[in-house]
Amino acid sequence: MRIPFRPLLILIVILFLPGISENIFCSSPNSELKSGIQDTMLARQLLYNGRVWRNTTSKIEGDPYFLSREFLNGSVTISGRSFENNYLLYDIYSDEVLILSDKRSIINLNKELISGFTLDFNNQVYRFIRLKTDSLSEVDGFVNELYGGKSAVYVKYRKMIQIKAVDNIYDAFYQIYRVYIMKDGLPHQVKNRKQLLYLFQDEKQKIQDYLRSNRVKLSEKHPESFVPVAEFYDSLKK
Repeated sequence: MRIPFRPLLILIVILFLPGISENIFCSSPNSELKSGIQDTMLARQLLYNGRVWRNTTSKIEGDPYFLSREFLNGSVTISGRSFENNYLLYDIYSDEVLILSDKRSIINLNKELISGFTLDFNNQVYRFIRLKTDSLSEVDGFVNELYGGKSAVYVKYRKMIQIKAVDNIYDAFYQIYRVYIMKDGLPHQVKNRKQLLYLFQDEKQKIQDYLRSNRVKLSEKHPESFVPVAEFYDSLKK
C-alpha cells in the first residue's frame, strides 16, 4: 500500500529534526523523572536541615534521652511537611531531636522548623508538639500531647544533671516531668485535684460532681488521669 506523500513527509520531519522527536515522544517521562529526583533532593535537604551531632555528655552516668538510648521509629513534621518511618532520638536534656540519616550519620535537627514528631515505643505512640509560649511561661519547647482540645493536656519531660551522684565522683542524669493544662491560652501546671479545681473554678461544682460520679482519681504520677476531666470541661464550654 502506498503512503500519501504529505503524511510521509511530516513523519520524516518529525523523526529527523533535532530535538523534535525527543520532545514529542519522551518529554513527559523525563519531566516526571527529573521532577521526582528534584523533589527527593529538596525533601532530604528539608529533613536533614541541622548540624552534625556531637556527644557532649559521654562522661555523665546514664543518658539524656527519652524512653531509650536506641533510635526509635517515628515521624517528624518540618515546615508543614511530614516525614514518616525515620529513626529518631529525643534528647530531653537539651530538648533536641536527633535523626539517623540515610548516610548513617546523626543529625541534630533544626528545632525551629519542627512543629511536631512521634516516637513508637513498646506498641505505644508518643506524640510531641512544639509549644511556643511567651517569656513569662515556665514551659516551652517540645511537650507530649495527651489531649489536643482547647484545654489541652501536656507532659513536659526533662533530664537534669546531679553533680557527683555516683560514688561522690561522677555526675548522673535524672528525669523529671510536669503536667500542664491549657487555660486561656496559657499552660498551667497541675499536680492534684485541688489545683485542677482551682484552674477550672468557673465550673468547679460540675467538675466535682463529675469526679465523684465517675470515681476519677487524679495523680501527677498518672498524667493521663487529667485527660477525661479536661475533655469534660471543654464539653461544658460548647
